[in-house]
Amino acid sequence: MLHAFVPIWLPVAARYAARRWRLLGESAATVLGWFVFHLAMPAALFVTLARTPLSGFDPRADQRVRELRESGRPGQAQADR
Repeated sequence: MLHAFVPIWLPVAARYAARRWRLLGESAATVLGWFVFHLAMPAALFVTLARTPLSGFDPRADQRVRELRESGRPGQAQADR
């Protein structure tokens, strides 16, 4: 999963370098920051979620949470099974 955020970390590092050593000027750092937070991060999140198989999600987990909340006793719903 960490590899999904490489497209974000690289522009963040470029923005840092642009500000730190004044390589590209203030406007370039602002544009890089906008790019990272408004385009790269949502795109990386979308791609990561799109590639995540749904088989990893347990639909019964919601039912267990509801049972625990209704019983008021932690662990009781699972102990009854």
